[in-house]
Amino acid sequence: MSGNVFQRLGDVETLYRDTLGIDLPTALGPDWTILVEAMAARHVVTHNAGIVDQRYLDRVPTSPLRVGQRITVKVDMVTTLLDAASALGSLLAPPATSP
Repeated sequence: MSGNVFQRLGDVETLYRDTLGIDLPTALGPDWTILVEAMAARHVVTHNAGIVDQRYLDRVPTSPLRVGQRITVKVDMVTTLLDAASALGSLLAPPATSP
């Protein structure tokens, strides 16, 4: 793995499974799918001017969009992503210690 592994959730999944024994997709359930879809959308918005390509559809097979259409990011999508990211953070945060 090279570069910024945390932008590639497949690599993050492998890293945590192989190094720490944590199966992120299983532990997070639907939140993992939300994170994967959000990262795919982020890639399209950042690198493809928001225009859907085949790579996006391969990563998000349930998307109703087609190649050439534009992704529209809505407030509820961002809220859902923040909830999923919080679930990931809670899963990976070390347990609180008593003073």
